[in-house]
Amino acid sequence: MKKKDKILSFDVDMTLLKDDDHCIPKSALEAIDEARQNNYILIATGRDLDQKSNRFIVEQVRPDAIVHSNGMKVTLEGKLIQDKHMEKSVCEGIIEFSKDYEMSVMTLIKGVQYYSNLEYLEEKFSKKFQMPKRIKKSLSHISNADLSKVYSIGIVAKDEDAKKLQKAFPQIKISEVFHDFWYDVVVSGVTKAVGMEELFMHFNKSWEDVISFGDSMNDYEIMSYSGYSVAMGNASKKVKDIADFVTDDVENDGIAKAILYLYKQNIISY
Repeated sequence: MKKKDKILSFDVDMTLLKDDDHCIPKSALEAIDEARQNNYILIATGRDLDQKSNRFIVEQVRPDAIVHSNGMKVTLEGKLIQDKHMEKSVCEGIIEFSKDYEMSVMTLIKGVQYYSNLEYLEEKFSKKFQMPKRIKKSLSHISNADLSKVYSIGIVAKDEDAKKLQKAFPQIKISEVFHDFWYDVVVSGVTKAVGMEELFMHFNKSWEDVISFGDSMNDYEIMSYSGYSVAMGNASKKVKDIADFVTDDVENDGIAKAILYLYKQNIISY
């Protein structure tokens, strides 16, 4: 692998992917393609990008490495270098716990999205994204899932209930994605940042060499560690507060504008 200057790390949802059509803007792909000449391109996401429904992201961005599932899984040049799963008994315990609260548990396994408490899930999604209650057809009940192959879990819940879940299960780590709405769950001690550190030896780089792009609280740790961080215009206030630069929204060519700014400031080179 050719030695390059920096690591450009991108979150997926609301950083690379637009919210309205779930596509990556052409301007972002063109800017990333130019930047890859002298910089490593990395994706750090809560998604498992090996799932069939997510492969288009990999095919379009063509990253050198991927931190999947909030650090549970790491690939370098298409080769798996870290692969962790949640314990089946823990997954079962989370599902059982959720039955006593207004909480929906979701996980993606082999291309199938599994859920619990569909009524609550549809209600929360409908209010958050102004979308009709019609997500049932694409989902299967979580009782049908093989819980021995779970990388991560997503929960839709109130903040106070997410905190109760964290207290009940110290062996897991719950990260806020959207306050009082969506939380990611992985094994305690595993984060996007820990997953990224698995790659530093291969790239001969450190946090000082990382330029991170993000929008939500599950990007916060990476952005706080990075030598330079870029918050999207649509990012949460807490993320914007720690960023070195705030760009435009993802829909308004935010990635392309940020990369152009990095060139102009000599933070990355042509």
